[in-house]
Amino acid sequence: MEKLFEEMLKALYEGKIPKNVLFSGFSLKVAQLLMSNWKKNYKRKVTYDIPDNNYNVVIENNLFAFAHAKTYTELQQLKLMLEEEGKAISFSQFKKKVAGLHQKFNETYLQAEFQNVKSSAIMGSKWMEIEATKRRFPYLKYTTEGDDRVRPEHDAMNGIVLPIDDTFWNSYYPPNGWRCRCTVQRLSKRSIKNGKFKVTDSNEAGKIGGQNVKDKYWRKNIGKTVVFEENKHPYFQAVPNKKPQELKAVQHYNMKKPSQIYADPEKLNSYKGSIKSEEDFHKWKESMLKKHGRNGLKNAFVLKDRSGQEVLFDQSFLAHPFDHPRRKAKKRWLFYDELEEVFHNPDEVWSFTTGVRKKDGVKTKSYIKYYKDYPLLLTCEINGNELKGVTFYKYDTDNIDNLESKRKGVLIHKK
Repeated sequence: MEKLFEEMLKALYEGKIPKNVLFSGFSLKVAQLLMSNWKKNYKRKVTYDIPDNNYNVVIENNLFAFAHAKTYTELQQLKLMLEEEGKAISFSQFKKKVAGLHQKFNETYLQAEFQNVKSSAIMGSKWMEIEATKRRFPYLKYTTEGDDRVRPEHDAMNGIVLPIDDTFWNSYYPPNGWRCRCTVQRLSKRSIKNGKFKVTDSNEAGKIGGQNVKDKYWRKNIGKTVVFEENKHPYFQAVPNKKPQELKAVQHYNMKKPSQIYADPEKLNSYKGSIKSEEDFHKWKESMLKKHGRNGLKNAFVLKDRSGQEVLFDQSFLAHPFDHPRRKAKKRWLFYDELEEVFHNPDEVWSFTTGVRKKDGVKTKSYIKYYKDYPLLLTCEINGNELKGVTFYKYDTDNIDNLESKRKGVLIHKK
């Protein structure tokens, strides 16, 4: 991380980071550290067919967007330190001058953000468990650690008992502050009926919560939302007029144009070319079903990507290159033997939201890999409880720079 920070400083000092542009190498490292911490503390096994899988896709999008916004905010403050009384300073002077800011952003703040991610992962996975078992345990009890480190504000909520679906949990489900250690206990109907626990009046609980969790930043349920909310965290506010799904590869991440990538195509891989006929495609399909099928799945298989998220490739995906005359004429199926390579070893991965006019939109992940002739693109979308493969095709256009319309959103990975 120190090496990447110095690379960012040097690029900034040499004027290689234009206005409103991120240094994505550093921001991706921060994002990877945050996401690794989330996965380490997420307490449930994640498979393609449970809500946790899509929840983790949304969290990944949020943590990477947060890291990019954090780095952008830091860059704006670093730029103000390039001069001393209107005069340029040496790089060594610049490094010394920014040491305090570096410590603040990448030690003090990052430690607090790590702790928030850790407690959010623990409580987020706990909420998934709560939802999965709420018929057996329909009540929750707010519980503190019960030691001398508990904040009086959180102690005031200790012992509140309410049904899982009570609106109280939408705002006051832990964590309720930086380094909060509070949790909840699942309760059965029997424990309420036999008088072991008494249900709290909902209005009274809401008043207690409102009086003691005054910072609206913490009024949420991490199991229903994200770790760092865009409309609440100052890092997101610092990015000018751009939502995460509007960020573009060249304009905002300072990445190469596709035409620059293809300036020397001989450096890129060739297609395998093992599928030469529809018969070959069906043989490939059968081998994938045998290799990656799951119990209970028919004409479908599952792959796990570099983030640990599972994607379902079902019959609609496998039929996609044949179910429209234009797609069939383009023979999209010729390149399906590259699916695993694009999925497991992409050059770029993007996460973005389509249909933004809808309340939530559709969360989408796009995998891009550059080959000698043309790039291959794989698009996956959240569909119900599953993340599904939707389209896979060769981007064969006369103007390769039109690919920029696909290289947008939250950058998850780049080579």
